Amino acid sequence: MKKTGNLLSVLKAAREAKGLTQEQTAHACGMTLNNYARIERGDTGTTVSTLQKIADTLDLRLVLTAK
Repeated sequence: MKKTGNLLSVLKAAREAKGLTQEQTAHACGMTLNNYARIERGDTGTTVSTLQKIADTLDLRLVLTAK
């Protein structure tokens, strides 16, 4: 599943830059710590709506583009 390395790196870097823990980020996104940590590690897939919640929490813009 680790095909999204760049996205995962951006999520982790943005979270750390804001001084947030995984637990704080998960809470702000309305999910469990375990679920958020699995997403950040790339151990599970997720939906675009969940990625949007994370992006909003981390002040990121989620943009999907055609290949």
